[in-house]
Amino acid sequence: MSSFFKRKGVIAAAIITAVVLLCAAIAHFGGTNPVSNVLRTVFSPFQNGFSYIVNKVTDTTDFIREMNGYKEENARLVGEINELKKQNRDVANYREENERLKETLELQNSLENYSTVAASVIAYSSNNWYDTIQISKGSLAV
Repeated sequence: MSSFFKRKGVIAAAIITAVVLLCAAIAHFGGTNPVSNVLRTVFSPFQNGFSYIVNKVTDTTDFIREMNGYKEENARLVGEINELKKQNRDVANYREENERLKETLELQNSLENYSTVAASVIAYSSNNWYDTIQISKGSLAV
């Protein structure tokens, strides 16, 4: 029984060797005889499948290799976004300050007929009958 399997193994090895030699001869001589046409027809699907697998593996390894670059670019872009958000907050604060200063300027222009003095409110009291405030300027203030 074991000699049967040995013979089958020898036959299989001989067939594989013949196919490899035939493929090498066709590749070397580039012949267009019927045998080479049959072999091309038989092995073409295998070659296409092998090429498909190799291309997928190559694409995957390229993606993995480029992933570090994507991570670095993402970190740089996140930093840039944070900087732009900070600039937007600053611009919003400048706009609010600009509006307050415009209102102050309009108030000052409306009081041209009066003598104005800058002062701060230092105290206030409130009851049901009247409201009073105390400021930091007056006839005795320095």
